[in-house]
Amino acid sequence: MGVRLVRGAGQDTDDATEKKCAFASEKEQTGKDGAPSVHLAPESRNISGVRTVALTRTTGRAETQVAAVVLSPQELLDLRTGYIDAAVQVEKARASENASRLEYQRLSQLNKEDQNVSDKAVQAAEATYRSDAAALHNAEQVLTLAAIPAQQHWGTGRQQMDYE
Repeated sequence: MGVRLVRGAGQDTDDATEKKCAFASEKEQTGKDGAPSVHLAPESRNISGVRTVALTRTTGRAETQVAAVVLSPQELLDLRTGYIDAAVQVEKARASENASRLEYQRLSQLNKEDQNVSDKAVQAAEATYRSDAAALHNAEQVLTLAAIPAQQHWGTGRQQMDYE
């Protein structure tokens, strides 16, 4: 087993210094417990700049072993993606419902005032509004249902999943 002494940049060592820094034989490189160890003569330590310090007593935390199951986060990520998709659908449905409601109200008001809009146009606007309201209700239900599997499997953690 060969070990070479490497010194700082620009510092050459002569053969005499390298011989002084030679390590002990392989037989001496095994400690009392069988673990590998390196022994340097005091002169070698001084030449190479190696310092030794006595160990200080420290305290550690008690360790406890428990049984655990490591869960893959992929399922949670998939659930979150589904939840975000459902939340986006709610926002789209809300925007459509709002626009069609305002259109229905506008056409209905015009029809009542001067009959500037036909009854047929008002009825079509009302149908669109009611359809969009139903789509919004459905999207909200899908969003609520999207959170349930995550809560059942992973716990609630929060009252509502954040999708922003």
